[in-house]
Amino acid sequence: MYKSQFCEVNYLQEINVVFVKWKKFCKGNDYREPLLYAIEEMKKYDNCHYVADTRDGFENEDEDTEWVFSEFAPKASAAGCRYIFFIISPENNLKEELEGQSVELKKYFKVIACFDFAEVGKVIKDAHLEALLKENNTKSVRVVLDYVNAINAADISRLYDLMTNDHLFIDSRDNRVIGRDEMKKAWIGYFSMFPDYKIEIDKIVEKDSFVCLLGYASGTYKSLKNSENSNCWRVPAAWTTIVRDDKLKQWQVYADNTLAIEIYNRNENVSCGDK
Repeated sequence: MYKSQFCEVNYLQEINVVFVKWKKFCKGNDYREPLLYAIEEMKKYDNCHYVADTRDGFENEDEDTEWVFSEFAPKASAAGCRYIFFIISPENNLKEELEGQSVELKKYFKVIACFDFAEVGKVIKDAHLEALLKENNTKSVRVVLDYVNAINAADISRLYDLMTNDHLFIDSRDNRVIGRDEMKKAWIGYFSMFPDYKIEIDKIVEKDSFVCLLGYASGTYKSLKNSENSNCWRVPAAWTTIVRDDKLKQWQVYADNTLAIEIYNRNENVSCGDK
């Protein structure tokens, strides 16, 4: 983490970005040092992108703007950054400044203006799924990613439609649910515990009707968020699936579910499974 009276820079693992929060006007080394730090952070993570919160921002000195174009942009691109996000205020007091920068920055990046951080996360995740689909553009993968999207939207009807009648679910403790009617009930119960349950996919491996997903699973118990994040969990996970007739015949989870169970037990003093 980088912190000064002018700026803070953090790496945010959940969406794989370096986040730069400007506080007040600065120039020269006070402006450039945090951006150089951001480049070094982006180098550490594959496909890491850059987000600048400009809501308390300022117009750059001309020399610093030129430095962004000649030094920061090519170095950030070489570090693997492909997206630059500007979080702007609804009034967008820096409209001309950002539009001017965007013309040059678009030579290296896709530049997107957003009003809040949630919008940034959605764009990144949608783009990531689109890229995965381009790399693995088969009917089986499309079905599985459709199922993932339904999970992330907590869309019970869509999940039901995408399961075969004899659908088999297996969790990381080898607990099993057979049949889509029973699995519909299980999903309703699980979303009541973790309404914001999400799956993040980093890699896809496919062979015929078998599709394996590698990534992370996360959730917040009954959306009860607090400053300590004591009701939130995020763990590495894998899922293996079997597709039959454009539907999910099998969905199996591999993950260390200990933290989710501890959170559930602490709140309700009963055990829970995973999805």
